[in-house]
Amino acid sequence: MDGCELDRVNRQLVHALQVDGRAPLSRIGSVIGVSDRTLGHRYRRLRELHGLRVVAVPNSRNIGVRDWLVRIRQAGETVPALAAQLARRQDVTWVGIAAAGTEIMCIVHTLIGEEDAGLWRALRQVPRAAVITTQCLLQPVAGATGWQVRTEALDSDEVSALRPHAAHDSDGERVELQDGDWRMLRALSKDGRLGFSRLAEVTGWSEASARRRLATLRHSDAVRFTVEIAPALFGYEVEAMVWLKVTPMLLSETSAALARHPEVAFAAHVTGDSNLMAMVMCRDTQGLSHYMLQQISLLPGVLGAEAQIVVRRTKRAGSPPPALTTTAARRHVDTHAMLRGMSTTSPVAAASPRFRTDAIEHANPS
Repeated sequence: MDGCELDRVNRQLVHALQVDGRAPLSRIGSVIGVSDRTLGHRYRRLRELHGLRVVAVPNSRNIGVRDWLVRIRQAGETVPALAAQLARRQDVTWVGIAAAGTEIMCIVHTLIGEEDAGLWRALRQVPRAAVITTQCLLQPVAGATGWQVRTEALDSDEVSALRPHAAHDSDGERVELQDGDWRMLRALSKDGRLGFSRLAEVTGWSEASARRRLATLRHSDAVRFTVEIAPALFGYEVEAMVWLKVTPMLLSETSAALARHPEVAFAAHVTGDSNLMAMVMCRDTQGLSHYMLQQISLLPGVLGAEAQIVVRRTKRAGSPPPALTTTAARRHVDTHAMLRGMSTTSPVAAASPRFRTDAIEHANPS
């Protein structure tokens, strides 16, 4: 499988790993009717050539963490280096460069009750001339269990056979994570399929203790596993961030309609001038234009919309992966280098930068 898109068996494998990121390949093979040897070969090829990864993602709601969507504009020529710095932080995910290489968007995770300090720490390297806007992610409305295009290869019986357990409904009860939990989650954010012997090493626990604790965290829905793989392998070449301003009384109806769009990989209610955001995947720029004109415009209660194409992702849900193989590296085009000539450097602000949080401006502490 060296083509530009995935065939049926590879789509089934990706879907199965989204259902249970730690399922043994032998179990997946038995469910989809493929031999262990064939499935193992395909899994290795997807990892080596296309960067397939399973990563652990803490469930912020259940561990006392608040998530913030951050936009950094007017950062000038520092954008590539700043995006790389943000990607290395454990409290920052989904780092992307947009607006022809002049804007950075990311999600910052802060402990509840320490939001100011957490945002300052994460953003302290931002240049003083930059403008920072933050929006609190209030409630996911789509994509919490995976992008629907990536999860349509298995039927309901196959999904049931692979599903590891039913997460316990914590009813708002938070799970207190200890130092060993965080060490385990950091390791799993790089490779969600690490064996228990390795998890025992990083936590200082026995293998049995590591196994029990991970099972507990999964059962309490404190941690989930997701698949990282390029949307282009599913035929979607363009990724964009979309912000919608929706009449409040129609927000629930609009959110439900938006969640049914196959283009929407993730969506959530947010604070600020726009109250609904979405990560959108389209086949090309013409497809994005059609999506905005023919689908977004028809949603009930939409008063305004903004879209920005993400030209480069330096980090998704998990920690940045190690260097890809030479073949994979050739497939990952440095879009910023191609667009550098198109970018414009913002004029340097005369005073300290502005930090806009939920439509209220603050001075950047850096």
